Amino acid sequence: VIVKITEEKTETLQQLTRLNLTPGKRVEVENKTVPSGSLTIRVEGESCTIDHDLASIIYVKKNEGEVNN
Repeated sequence: VIVKITEEKTETLQQLTRLNLTPGKRVEVENKTVPSGSLTIRVEGESCTIDHDLASIIYVKKNEGEVNN
């Protein structure tokens, strides 16, 4: 679950909103690309790929009872 976004730039916040990446949303990492650090994530049934810089400003909390695969 997204708990915090550490960004103040309007353009970046609008991009996150378009991707539905806002506090309270449940996200799941589907794939991580090495070495670029980009992530393919799923939020509300939709997949998207974000780069490392964008991912680094999104703070998440693991739901209790979830198991890492």
